Amino acid sequence: MTSLEIAVRAGVRHDNVSRIIRRELKAVDIDHLKFEANYIAANGASRSCYCLPGEYLLHILTAFDAKLRFSLIRHWQAVNDGWVEPVKDVANLYVARLVEGTKEEKRLRYEQEISKIEMTGRKASSWDRMLAGKP
Repeated sequence: MTSLEIAVRAGVRHDNVSRIIRRELKAVDIDHLKFEANYIAANGASRSCYCLPGEYLLHILTAFDAKLRFSLIRHWQAVNDGWVEPVKDVANLYVARLVEGTKEEKRLRYEQEISKIEMTGRKASSWDRMLAGKP
């Protein structure tokens, strides 16, 4: 997953995501340049981004979500204590849960915004739906 995708899914500006990636990788003594790539921005300029595989991606994503981080710790403890069997690709399952949760949150916010508009007695227009962030 790229830092651009993380920014969109987390609802955070890309420069902030990039800063968090650099900070988090530095904290575990990993050179962020190992994952650096480039993309072409809308204005045609080449800009840097990051491409994070597996465990590095999970490390960064858990910096955004305390519930996800805690559920990973609980899962690890359960596996370590023999309560559950290890799950193949558990990192991918947690990433999928985080992404789906984000989609569900966006859908709920959208529905709330449309409900507010309709409570005023008028029907939500396509413009209202666009401003509400149609999922």
